[in-house]
Amino acid sequence: MTANDKLIFDPKIRILVVDDQPFIRNIVKAILKGFGLNEITTVDDGHRAIETLKEGNFDVVICDWNMPVVPGIDVLRFVRSMGHHHKIPFIMLTAEAYRENITLAIEAGATDYISKPFTPEIIGAKLSRALARR
Repeated sequence: MTANDKLIFDPKIRILVVDDQPFIRNIVKAILKGFGLNEITTVDDGHRAIETLKEGNFDVVICDWNMPVVPGIDVLRFVRSMGHHHKIPFIMLTAEAYRENITLAIEAGATDYISKPFTPEIIGAKLSRALARR
């Protein structure tokens, strides 16, 4: 993707953003809104993510790995065990850039992996690729 490429997403795509850092949640939400996406829910920990996923339907989950209470890898495992959510794209967004962790996330069912720091272009490209795989 180049700076001249314009990603076009369906504005009704429902995205759940999970990160314990308000700053990161706000940045990701602003990036997604910049792509014309309007259905964005944010939560601040893995437990709330699981409860939110039980209550609603989402098209994509973007989730941090390192969080208190329930880490992102456990949220991923929960999503993959759910009947109605088990195939939704799940993008791990994290500072955990060790090859072992990337492998663990992919083996657990992550659709893609974004290492912090990130750019809007990276988020857009990973989101586009994840949605194309659904």
